[in-house]
Amino acid sequence: VYINGISSSSAPISQSDLTDTNGHFEKLHVIPVASNYNIQPTKDDNPLNGVTTYDLVLISQHILGIAPLGSPYKMIAADANRSKTITTFDVVEIRKLILGIYDSLPNNTSWRFIDAGFVFPDPFNPFLFPFPESITVSDSIPPAVVFDFIGVKTGDVNHTAIGDPLSSPADDRYAETLFFNAKNREVAAGEAFTVHFETAEKTAGYQFTLNTGELEVLEIQPGHGMSAANFAVFPGAVTASVDLPETSEASGFSVRFRSRQAGRLSDWLGISSRITTAEAYLPEGKTYQRSGVALRFDDGTAPAPTFQLFQNQPNPFNGTTRIGFVLPEDAETTFSIFNQDGRLLHRQQTWYESGYHEILFDPTPSGASGILYYQLETPAHCAVRKMVLAGK
Repeated sequence: VYINGISSSSAPISQSDLTDTNGHFEKLHVIPVASNYNIQPTKDDNPLNGVTTYDLVLISQHILGIAPLGSPYKMIAADANRSKTITTFDVVEIRKLILGIYDSLPNNTSWRFIDAGFVFPDPFNPFLFPFPESITVSDSIPPAVVFDFIGVKTGDVNHTAIGDPLSSPADDRYAETLFFNAKNREVAAGEAFTVHFETAEKTAGYQFTLNTGELEVLEIQPGHGMSAANFAVFPGAVTASVDLPETSEASGFSVRFRSRQAGRLSDWLGISSRITTAEAYLPEGKTYQRSGVALRFDDGTAPAPTFQLFQNQPNPFNGTTRIGFVLPEDAETTFSIFNQDGRLLHRQQTWYESGYHEILFDPTPSGASGILYYQLETPAHCAVRKMVLAGK
């Protein structure tokens, strides 16, 4: 978070600095005596931090009057397009972020900061009157006064964002799993066909990446309560983000494919978190339980695991960061770290069995700083991702 101080004296100054990991900032002997200045926090990174389809479930319930958000800060978080209203356009914008269509929200920052001392005249409509996102300090205010801001993570209405990059990343292992059922079959090269995906139980919503392998996507056929806006198509993948206004007995959609080569569907189709994180929301009393998502074929087979390198968590980071990956087969792996100039900073070789694994990376011994690139390579696969070492 950067804090900008601007003097209104005859010699204006503009300065910025980085707070510590707890958001504390102190600047002594910088602002001239008898000056007025403005303090404004900013933070605009990692827009998906804390943002999932479950936030869309809650925002949609607020719009429909089923369950109001009940907090001015949650309502500000829901205003993704910064229009001072909460509408389905906000849901559309946040969903594009989740689906991987957007890298960031085009009309908003990742975080907004509000003067903690501000009292909303109407807490049920925080947009009725302007709220202060900076504090103007006059020379009449004692220099020892402490000014506080409340951070609002845009899009995150259930407060799951990680504010401290040193915090432990969320645990992506779930007690329950929402299965999507599909019929397995052999397909010929060049054949066009439709696959229907149906949930096995009630759900309030879900999101995931469907890896498509050697299958070309011809058409998405949304199910009940869905539209084309719930999906996005990428090379080798389809992303989905579906929120349902009422918990549905079953939720399904279909995809029309053309196969590039002969084979079996279970050899290519599989659910992962490669682009959009895979998770679902199952009813548990009056609330919902976050669960995993998996694909299950009618012949009892499960999709073969595919090679995946996930985004490091947390990111940006300061200290250690956790990097997850999936191997489809046992393999000797080479994990490498490079700086922006392509100089090798760290390399390790390890034998891993097939399945999910994690690497904990500590940049201290390598002298790494700033923007870094990490690469995972096996004899059959290679992937590269970018990460940011905060405060460097």
